[in-house]
Amino acid sequence: MNLRRAAKLPVDIAMAAMLLWMMGYPVTRGLLRHGTVGCIVIGLFVLHHLLNLSWHRTLLRGRWSRLRLLSAAADILLIAAFAFLLASSLAMAGDVFPFAPFAMPWWGRDLHYASTAWIFSLAAFHMGLHGNAFWAGLRAAAQKLLGRAWLPAAALLLAAGAASFWKTDLPEHMLLLDAAPGQPSPWLFYARLAGAGMFWALLARVARWLAHGPGLHPDPMENDT
Repeated sequence: MNLRRAAKLPVDIAMAAMLLWMMGYPVTRGLLRHGTVGCIVIGLFVLHHLLNLSWHRTLLRGRWSRLRLLSAAADILLIAAFAFLLASSLAMAGDVFPFAPFAMPWWGRDLHYASTAWIFSLAAFHMGLHGNAFWAGLRAAAQKLLGRAWLPAAALLLAAGAASFWKTDLPEHMLLLDAAPGQPSPWLFYARLAGAGMFWALLARVARWLAHGPGLHPDPMENDT
């Protein structure tokens, strides 16, 4: 295993952990820490793409199956959401760092919330599309434990995840609507986030299965990283 491949997983784990910590700002607070960790996350996002330059080089090459279209669309939307996050972060920098040359405009906070909500949802969807070895192992374990009941159990998990997603303020932020006032306890906040992430990841597995179609083999052009 070369150094580039070995660095991918730690970078992705660190980026995901920091993103989740920052999404807990309503219950953890700490604006300066939030802004500092946010700068690190943006750096890790750039590093993630540097480690996956092959995806950019081969994006327009090869055969475009339904699965590849789905995967590319999700990835491009995720990149766009990060671009909006960067723009909103720069716009809000004046409220965080004293050396920032401008004050936050009226649209900065709403765009920041919206782009964060989209990043969380699309990142979970991205993880659901990829990591076939992990999902295959999880499915095998579920089949061994539950037998034929594993599929209804997966459907129940999907429904529970959808309910958790609905209970968060993510849908309102994604649509640039005002979120409901009040914040739950940190444990409930992160439990709902975990459920929402599970919903998007499982939804991606369903979408991947539908994109494959019956009897189709895996797309050889897919970069499953």
